[in-house]
Amino acid sequence: MKKFLIIVAILLAIFAVGLLLFNYMIMPRIVRAKEIPVPDLIGRSLHEARAIARESNLNLFIETYRPDPVYPESVIIIQDPLPGVYVTEGRQISIVISSGLEKVRIPDLSGLELEKGMIILRNKKLTVAVESIPSETMAGIIVSSEPPPDTLVLLRSQVKILVSSGPEYCMPLLEGKTIAEALKILEDLEISLKIDTARTGGDTNLVILQYPDAGSSLRPGDSVRILIAR
Repeated sequence: MKKFLIIVAILLAIFAVGLLLFNYMIMPRIVRAKEIPVPDLIGRSLHEARAIARESNLNLFIETYRPDPVYPESVIIIQDPLPGVYVTEGRQISIVISSGLEKVRIPDLSGLELEKGMIILRNKKLTVAVESIPSETMAGIIVSSEPPPDTLVLLRSQVKILVSSGPEYCMPLLEGKTIAEALKILEDLEISLKIDTARTGGDTNLVILQYPDAGSSLRPGDSVRILIAR
């Protein structure tokens, strides 16, 4: 009986040792996750990358979006781990996605002097075109821009500055007026007046001819010429 118990004890000890070996050495090798190479996701769209990651039993994590001069918007430009590195299934792959070419927001330049507005745009790496338009705003002051303020545009895009050339007036009718009346009409228009005289057989000191004609557009600094009868 004693010998039988010894045999049973030995068998139980062998079983226990075998169980420990199986649990801590053999079983981990069996259940260990499969290692796979990381696929190359660079240059892929986010939609494509998700499909590839799903097939490889990997998870994607979008780390950030970044402007890129080469890759178009929504394309992966960086991944970690790198392609070809072996990882376990279920591993997370961090990616950086292109937001396209770098963009800049157009500032509000209205009310600024032309030179200052041009400096601001050039500092933002934008090209400048200038167009003068009549406006009640003082000459040389920026009225608006095209595209308008707060618009997002690509770097080195052209922005047209619309700058005031001053107010625009309508040339009044001076013919038939006395020289005093003509001067009174023109005194607030900020224009230069040239007076010529001619001998006529009619009334004297009256305007008999004007240039430009009545109704023409006038801007500050323009010249008006009148002919006075003597």
